[in-house]
Amino acid sequence: MKLLTRMLLLTILLLSIAAGLIALQPDHFQVRRSIRIQATPAAIFPLISRPRAWPAWTYWHRADPEMQRQYKGPDQGKDAEWEWQSRTQGNGGIRFTEVYADQAVYYDMHLEGLLRQAKGSLVLIPDGDATTVVWEMQASTGERWLLRALVPFADRLIGNDFETGLQKLKVLAEQTPVPAH
Repeated sequence: MKLLTRMLLLTILLLSIAAGLIALQPDHFQVRRSIRIQATPAAIFPLISRPRAWPAWTYWHRADPEMQRQYKGPDQGKDAEWEWQSRTQGNGGIRFTEVYADQAVYYDMHLEGLLRQAKGSLVLIPDGDATTVVWEMQASTGERWLLRALVPFADRLIGNDFETGLQKLKVLAEQTPVPAH
């Protein structure tokens, strides 16, 4: 009986420590990655400003070829949006909130059960004969304190997906002819 009591007290102590550590985590995180692409902003912009182009380069869409997508709003630019359902990548959606031709796309994103609202951006910075693409996202765990346990790992987990997507974006942009204006 003493052993059972000690094990119970040890379990309670460990759970209390874990809960305390989780409570100390921030309720938000930021992920940022960049890549230099041998292409002009004009060559890259159509790949980031059109929701239907994202499946060709983002990790999440390629990780689940059976992902179901529904597009809404304009084909590109501000207020273009899409929702997805996926067994492996979760259900969610993105809506472009601000779009500046050949410069940047800002978006809101949600993932059911994880992120009610995340804000992201893809910014194109001319860099000599190339372009640096900066992909950034900020999100909050909100009132769900258990999600705070994931905050220390968010940069590594999401950052790897960003890096994979940016590498594919680089391949696509470097082989795409520059559109005529």
